[in-house]
Amino acid sequence: MEKHTSELGFSPRVAYDGPVDASVPDAVSGHLLQVLGEGLSNIVRHAHASAAEVVVTVEGGRLSLLLADDGVGFGSGPSAGQGIRNMMKRASDLGGSCEVSQRSPSGTLLEWRVPI
Repeated sequence: MEKHTSELGFSPRVAYDGPVDASVPDAVSGHLLQVLGEGLSNIVRHAHASAAEVVVTVEGGRLSLLLADDGVGFGSGPSAGQGIRNMMKRASDLGGSCEVSQRSPSGTLLEWRVPI
């Protein structure tokens, strides 16, 4: 995350909820780290954000990654680039889901959830 902190110009707020270290299998944590890296890279490249928040939660047999920023958001037309498609595929391959949505009043929210 140090690389992204330098590129963003700020440190994202990071929070963990639940037994993340003890509950997430190595195979899933590899995907989680790749998705987090891609999400932060997207913020660097596209968001023009001044703040970002990462929340990793383990609850009820599910792992959730929420990545939110306060940037410019995205337009209403098709915008899923290769990075977003990769995040969606990683979730789907693990039996989960990935959604990217507009935040109010500004910014983007990435929600990546998989069973563990």
